[in-house]
Amino acid sequence: MLAELILYGLTPAPGWSRNAGYLRESIALGARHNRCRDAWASHLRQTRSIIETVLKERGHLDHIVVAGSGHGFDLPLDALSRSAGKVTLIDAVHPLSMRLKARTHSNLTLLEAELTGTDGPLPEISTNPDLVISLNVISQLGLRLSATARPALRQHHLDWLQQFDATRLLIGDRRRKTIYFDEAGEEERAEFEEIDPFPTGEPIAQWSWDLAPKGEIDRAIAVTTEVEAHVF
Repeated sequence: MLAELILYGLTPAPGWSRNAGYLRESIALGARHNRCRDAWASHLRQTRSIIETVLKERGHLDHIVVAGSGHGFDLPLDALSRSAGKVTLIDAVHPLSMRLKARTHSNLTLLEAELTGTDGPLPEISTNPDLVISLNVISQLGLRLSATARPALRQHHLDWLQQFDATRLLIGDRRRKTIYFDEAGEEERAEFEEIDPFPTGEPIAQWSWDLAPKGEIDRAIAVTTEVEAHVF
């Protein structure tokens, strides 16, 4: 807890981001990654591999944009930097760890923006990109809002991606499964949520993510997701 408080004080973040809770959520995500490192390893490796595959297929590019860069756990930063003249990383908060990584790559730019425009400014991209990546973010849009409000924000994000005359790669949770256990530790019931809207067509890859192992949220709850990668 003390380490998180120190990070809260030291991490640069605009006022709108702090007020909306994005800085607090970013620091909490870093702490959860540390606790769930083994459970998340396969998902992070799969995500980086898909991005690297798309980069190899496209060759050297002028400009790559990544929406939802976060801590960069799922981001092959070196490969991105080698693959483009300019790389723009977008998030409401750029953690200290990402800021330090960005300093080692002269062609990386960190842009503070809010992908839905609900709590902060929308991203303004001055140079038309060749590749736009939405990185494990679509299911997170509008989580503090009602379930009925979230689909409109997800559609807004899809519309934002489609405005670019570029290759678009979206990686994100397609379905979420929440498992409830009884006192004996046996699965009692499960609830499912579809993340809609979502890109249509067949995904180029899909896999499961052990997002919150039993005990992370509650001793009687576990959450898994089905992740899909789409190029559109």
